[in-house]
Amino acid sequence: MSADFETIAILPRTLGLLGEPEGAKREMLVMRVGPRPIGIFADEADFVVRWKEPAPLPRAPRAVVGVVAVRGRIYTVLDPHVLLALDGELASGFIVTLRGEEQLALAVERVEGVIEVAERKLQSLGGGDALIRGVVEHAGELIAVLDCARIFAAASNEKAGR
Repeated sequence: MSADFETIAILPRTLGLLGEPEGAKREMLVMRVGPRPIGIFADEADFVVRWKEPAPLPRAPRAVVGVVAVRGRIYTVLDPHVLLALDGELASGFIVTLRGEEQLALAVERVEGVIEVAERKLQSLGGGDALIRGVVEHAGELIAVLDCARIFAAASNEKAGR
């Protein structure tokens, strides 16, 4: 009897009635740095707060804006313009704190919301040590998806001088 049930369960797939599977989906937090959309997977973010002026750190790498307290923890705020070598000035609309032992945060101009992305739609850009995990198209725009595991290394490699 179970053989008959298995045959019935696979029949729609063999006839092509289910369409192409989307694959695993993840939620992505989409933000703006100047005119450019960037994203991080939502499970890599902790909090989104309105801008608070960070306390500067002397002789910090250029990407480090300073430190700020958010919900009882101290976060190092990073400038994505410097990390991604983008034109423009520090975006001071919101601070997005990241999960992880490094207690990092990103300074972004705007937080646009959370979208759902099929992981197979993420287009890799090559380079195994790149800060950008890949790009994904949404609403006619390409969103650069950051690799949060590489942000600390990218910020540390910037020359001091802020």
